[in-house]
Amino acid sequence: MKIKRQQGVTLVEILLVLVIISAIIWSAVRFMQERTLQTRMDKMATQMQQILNAALAYYLANQSSWPPSLACLQGQGGCTAAYLPPSLSTTPFGGTYTVTNNKQLFFVYTSITTAAATGTASAVASSVAGLLPLSYTTSTGGSPPPSSVGGGAACNASSTTCNIVASVNVPGQALNTASAVNFAGMYKHGGCVPVPSCPADANGNKMTPTVIVVPVSVSGFNDPNSLQAYPISSFSGYFTGPAVDPPPACNFYGSAVPCGAAVAPASGQYWRACLDVVTEKGDVALSNTTSPPDILTWGNNVSLMAITRCKPNGEASGSPSTVYSR
Repeated sequence: MKIKRQQGVTLVEILLVLVIISAIIWSAVRFMQERTLQTRMDKMATQMQQILNAALAYYLANQSSWPPSLACLQGQGGCTAAYLPPSLSTTPFGGTYTVTNNKQLFFVYTSITTAAATGTASAVASSVAGLLPLSYTTSTGGSPPPSSVGGGAACNASSTTCNIVASVNVPGQALNTASAVNFAGMYKHGGCVPVPSCPADANGNKMTPTVIVVPVSVSGFNDPNSLQAYPISSFSGYFTGPAVDPPPACNFYGSAVPCGAAVAPASGQYWRACLDVVTEKGDVALSNTTSPPDILTWGNNVSLMAITRCKPNGEASGSPSTVYSR
């Protein structure tokens, strides 16, 4: 009787299987580590952006002042309104967030260490900074961060600790750090334009509120003492003030009418938007001889646009206009 031999698995084959299984497990672990690291970086960028957005909301609600601390944004430390949850104080890497400002910019910053990052601190910090506005990394410790964005010693591959600094500009000035220009609304002749409460400029000096009044629609001018209508020769917008309610009356129009706004502007002052119109008969204001002047006859038929702006102190003026002729 013939006996069949059973062939077993060789040691080499066992080792090969173990190597393949180890490679699969190592790849899976590496993938999970990278995925976890990316999730933590995304969460940190989101949290820092939340803090910046909360600071902007605080600035608008508190008459052009930045929050003094992170606790204030969380409704603590003497602040009543909460813009952030109390739990948002620790980073996904175990650090803490710190805030400060230099009047023009509001900063939020934190640090990452190589041990916490499971990789180089510089690489992780740079990845997070790339997701945030006006951000940079620096190995310079302490607080506050450099006042100019991009300042301080740069992180490198050998840095065991790397700081991430992100910032936002004064609301309305985030585009190329330009001075804020805001549409203040449409008005009739004699309307009240609220004077904005201006923040400090880059030098820490409070900006000066200014206004531009532009005629948008002009029609319906006639002599109130006759049926004659006169073509318009020229017209221009101007303003009076600023002053506490009531602002000065428009030129040639008697006493100033109070604005009587339900909610006064933060500055407590108003400008008065006015229109000057000249027809073939002369200035409409001067040709209106009724007593009192018949302002409503034509004042309701005009529209004025007001644009307000906060002017930095010492701002250079534009070039003078020059008339060239042959």
